Amino acid sequence: MLIQGCNGNWNANRYMFGLYNGMAVALSILENQESTAIRSAPETFLDDVRPPRNVLVSSDRFRPLTQAQAQGTVARTSPRE
Repeated sequence: MLIQGCNGNWNANRYMFGLYNGMAVALSILENQESTAIRSAPETFLDDVRPPRNVLVSSDRFRPLTQAQAQGTVARTSPRE
């Protein structure tokens, strides 16, 4: 719960948000206590405002890096058409 609840993890996207709250509910059931750890969704998830780390940003779209580019063995070029 500590790692999943860290900023940048639970609020990264809807999946991670749901995972955190699901873990909080499961833990409250196992401990037979009402959960105080359940969070409300943020207005904007982090993945909605920043591109993933392994993506080149072109003017209007994201494009995954090739394996060679990710390893730094090939110079990055203009977007493929």
